[in-house]
Amino acid sequence: MSGYLSLVQISACAPEVVVEYERLLANRRIVMRPRSKQWAFLRHCFAITLAARSADYPISRAQGLQYRFEVEDKLRRYYLSPGGPLSYIFTLFHRDRALSLGLVTETYPVANGYVLLVAAVNDGPAHADNERDLLERVIAEAAEAEWAVYQKLPELDLRPLERCFRAGAPAFKRIQHLAERHHERRWTLTQPRNNPSTRRMIDVRVVKLGNSRAEVRTKEYWYLRWYSLARGDYAKIDWRETNTQTYILVRDDDRWLVEDNIYPPPRSAAPHRRGIIVG
Repeated sequence: MSGYLSLVQISACAPEVVVEYERLLANRRIVMRPRSKQWAFLRHCFAITLAARSADYPISRAQGLQYRFEVEDKLRRYYLSPGGPLSYIFTLFHRDRALSLGLVTETYPVANGYVLLVAAVNDGPAHADNERDLLERVIAEAAEAEWAVYQKLPELDLRPLERCFRAGAPAFKRIQHLAERHHERRWTLTQPRNNPSTRRMIDVRVVKLGNSRAEVRTKEYWYLRWYSLARGDYAKIDWRETNTQTYILVRDDDRWLVEDNIYPPPRSAAPHRRGIIVG
């Protein structure tokens, strides 16, 4: 791929972009219910991108996150499946991540915190480039899914992991273990109202790509400031690190799933991993 297009470039090739977009929505194997909410959200994002004007769609933040996951899951399947050559590829990114990676400017149209990016596919075979882009998106979604699990605590809800993580694999079990322990402790990241917990994906790149296994390396910032509802105060140990992480992914039919997530111990002396207390 030649990279994501700017608004000026999208405007210049708008007729061709529209043709590719309509071809996507006409694929009934992927878009089985064109009137469903997630596709309505994508149509809204596409419209504001062409119009170069930001506007939110009338949904909640949780609905926006869910629709984005659903659309990206379908798009991943579409771009990995056999078919004719593609001219453009569409991707829904969280605006903050797109800004941090330099993919968009401050004036790029945004809807409910997301931007629709358009990538031009080079002439000739583009499968490897497309798949690398998809792997990077899987990792971005995996980090968002992990964050979503933590944001739900003390309610235990592992469903966000199902889209990106292989059930029972080391990465899944690590998050499950942490979530279950903090569920029992009644720890949360959403209280008090000024809880500073946050996360940011600084960089992501594919370092190895095989037929059934891949390795992706990231640079991430995580700040998890756990609050104990039982004690009415912050827990004594939190996680605040910027580090390099390695994700191992395996192919499951037409999907890439995270198998393992490896990262160094914290630089601080406290014995914990992303909020897990040892002992």
